[in-house]
Amino acid sequence: MEAIDENKGYQMPRHWLVYTPRSGLLSRLKIASPVGLADTVLKLEYDIEWSEKPLPESICTFIELQSLSLSNMKLTAREALIIGKLKNITSISFFDCNLSTEFCSNFPIKNRISDIYLYDTKVGTSNLSNLLNRIPGLTDLSIGKYNLTSEVIKNIQSLRLESLSLRHCSVDKEILQQIIKIKTLEYIDLSYNTLASRTFEMLATLPKLRHLDIRGTTFSPTELSDLSASKSLAEIWISSREMKSSDLDPLFKIRTLKHITAVLPTKEPHPKTHKDIKVDIIRYDYETE
Repeated sequence: MEAIDENKGYQMPRHWLVYTPRSGLLSRLKIASPVGLADTVLKLEYDIEWSEKPLPESICTFIELQSLSLSNMKLTAREALIIGKLKNITSISFFDCNLSTEFCSNFPIKNRISDIYLYDTKVGTSNLSNLLNRIPGLTDLSIGKYNLTSEVIKNIQSLRLESLSLRHCSVDKEILQQIIKIKTLEYIDLSYNTLASRTFEMLATLPKLRHLDIRGTTFSPTELSDLSASKSLAEIWISSREMKSSDLDPLFKIRTLKHITAVLPTKEPHPKTHKDIKVDIIRYDYETE
C-alpha cells in the first residue's frame, strides 16, 4: 500500500490497525509517519474472511481504540466481553455479521458508544432492540439492507438520536410516523426506499432536521412542495427517475436551504438558480441503464 502525501489533500489515517493472517498477530500499518506505542491505535477493521480467525482478545491491549469495524462474523457472548474491555470505543460498524441473542444480551451497558452502523447484518427485531437499548449515549444510527420494523424505531425513541440512516430498509408510512417522533434528528437518510405519500409533509415537521438524503428513492415529485414548510432544512440530496428540473422549484421556498445536490436526466435543462442556494446537478441517462 502506498502512502499518500498529506500535502496532496487526502491522506489515510495515521493510527490504523490491520491483521496479519499467517502469523495470527495484530500489527500496525504505518502510513504517514512512525506511530508510537501500540496503545495509540485509534481504528481497527477486522474481516473474518481476510483473517480466517475469530476476533483476538489481544485487541484489548490497544487501550486508545475508538473505532471498531467487524465483517463477516458470527458474534457471541465472547465478542461482547472483548468489546466491553475497550473502554474508549465510540464507534462500531457491523458488516454482514450475525448478531446472536447472546451477543446482544451481553453487550456492555457501560460504554461510550455514540455511533453504530449495521449493514446487511443478521439480527432479529428483539435482539436489535435489546442491543440499541444497551447503548444510552447513541446519537448516530445507520442501518442498511435490513427489513426494519416499527418496533425497532419505537424502542429507540428514548434515545437522543441526531443522525438516522435507513438505506434499503423498506421504510413504510408506519415507520415514518415513528421517526417524526424523534425530535432531536438533524440528519435523515432514506435513500433507496419507496417513499409513501405524505412522507415530505411529515419530515417537514421535524424542528431540527438540517440534512435529508433521498437519493435513489421512488416518490411523487409533486409532493416535494410539502418540504417548503420546513423551518430548518439546510441541505438535500435527491434523485428520482420521474423527476424534472421544474420539480425542484418548491425547494427554493425553504428559507433555511443552502445546498441541493440532484440527479437529473441528461435531457433535462438546468434548474433555475438562486443566489442563496448552491445547486449541484449530476446527469444520468436513465433511458440507457
